[in-house]
Amino acid sequence: MFYKKGDYMNKKVIALILAVIIILIAGIFVISGITNKPYEKPYENTNKITALVYYLDSSGIKLQKTDAEIILKESENKYKKVLEKLIEGPSYTNLHPTIDKRTVINSVTLDNDICIVDFSESFTEYNTGGSLRELLCVYSVVNTLCQFEEINKVSFIVNGSKIESFGELDMSGLYEEDLSYTK
Repeated sequence: MFYKKGDYMNKKVIALILAVIIILIAGIFVISGITNKPYEKPYENTNKITALVYYLDSSGIKLQKTDAEIILKESENKYKKVLEKLIEGPSYTNLHPTIDKRTVINSVTLDNDICIVDFSESFTEYNTGGSLRELLCVYSVVNTLCQFEEINKVSFIVNGSKIESFGELDMSGLYEEDLSYTK
């Protein structure tokens, strides 16, 4: 079959126009994909705070306080963040964690001068094992929180409910800072 020279040129022009249209449509999809990203929160201000955390000393029978630097976002609860650092464990090899890393903090709230720490059941599940271990676990939390002048007492709850005991410890009352367990 023979084509006229004009037909061949018309087909080239049509093919070129179709290619340009396809490229434009693809470009629109790419651009709309970029601009229709989900809303991201703008940069949140952060503060670096230094807090005291109480870890187990090398003897295993006393708490030792150490400074910990904590990066705190504006929206974060500083008490919870400090306790998360306590659970994370020390960066020094001569100190040991008092709380098992699998322990989960549900929330930390302040009611007047009482700090209420709500743990998941992991707190009672992974941190018992003798009265000294339990006592040092509790006072590592209490002493760490009571460094803040607005906190005088600490209450422990699990999944929103008061706990009566933690291993051999009576947990029905409030705990106050007690530095007699520290080195």
